[in-house]
Amino acid sequence: MLPRVVRSDAGTENVIMRDLQRSLRHNQNDEMSGQNSFLVGRSVANQRIERLWGTLKTSFTQFWRNRFQDFQDTGLLNVSCPVHKECVRFCFLSVIQLDMFAENWNSHRIRRQRAEVVTPSGIPNMLYYQPEIFGGRDCSFPLPCNLQTIDNLIEEYTENFPEHGCSNEFINIVELLTGNRRDQFPIITSYDDAELLFRTLIAALPN
Repeated sequence: MLPRVVRSDAGTENVIMRDLQRSLRHNQNDEMSGQNSFLVGRSVANQRIERLWGTLKTSFTQFWRNRFQDFQDTGLLNVSCPVHKECVRFCFLSVIQLDMFAENWNSHRIRRQRAEVVTPSGIPNMLYYQPEIFGGRDCSFPLPCNLQTIDNLIEEYTENFPEHGCSNEFINIVELLTGNRRDQFPIITSYDDAELLFRTLIAALPN
């Protein structure tokens, strides 16, 4: 399904999303199809998403920013060194579970706001999948093409997330250092284990 309208700021990172949205909605004959299906506005007007970023920072990302800043302050991490950045990705990405934050956010209850604020209350997942329950309506549209076309678009316009978040060259080095194949690498699930692995790799790898 396609959203009726996508709204964003004018950032260059949104260009492909804009083109895909307008193309896929091109032949759907409603008042918001085609060019009207993607709106651009100032980011300061995106109050709800800006509020989400604020919550994300205070409850999630600030912890990691502080940890990595501590690494820099003590000389353990050199952010100008590509090897150090690869080590951070390899050691910590499995612990930094942003998808868990998203899942928690989408399943928490949004409290009812004061009367003059037009913001729906309820659980985001339910608001999205069952808008009729809350007095809304389903604003999605069926895909105008088959799933194979979507797969082709994904292949053309997106990049696969690299294995372990790192370049293949770096994974090869870790395989040589540890004597393990990449499919034998242990899954790091705690901060302490990730930090220990990070310190070990930094000490073993040349700058």
